[in-house]
Amino acid sequence: SALKDRHNAVEVNWIDPNNGWETATELVEDTQAIARYGRNVTKMDAFGCTSRGQAHRAGLWLIKTELLETQTVDFSVGAEGLRHVPGDVIEICDDDYAGISIGGRVLAVNSQTRTLTLDREITLPSS
Repeated sequence: SALKDRHNAVEVNWIDPNNGWETATELVEDTQAIARYGRNVTKMDAFGCTSRGQAHRAGLWLIKTELLETQTVDFSVGAEGLRHVPGDVIEICDDDYAGISIGGRVLAVNSQTRTLTLDREITLPSS
């Protein structure tokens, strides 16, 4: 992700039951990230949140997610991928990234001979 998209401070709006159910703001900061990258503030609403601690955790989650989950991937899918929408968390099996073959497809199943036809040759480990 771009450095400008990595926030290190967040103002979290939440509902304070001790203040007549008015909106309160919890400031959450990562001082080490601020020292390293400079201050980059964003705002978020913790919908349905009535606890300052929960608001703090929501802000901390946003900061840590943006600072630590920085890799992106472009890919295409077959028909089975049509059920996903932008924002879904999915698992990616990238042979080039892992350095080994970690995925594949079943091309055919023969129930009479109990065999599978795969999209590539594989070597089964001895056990």
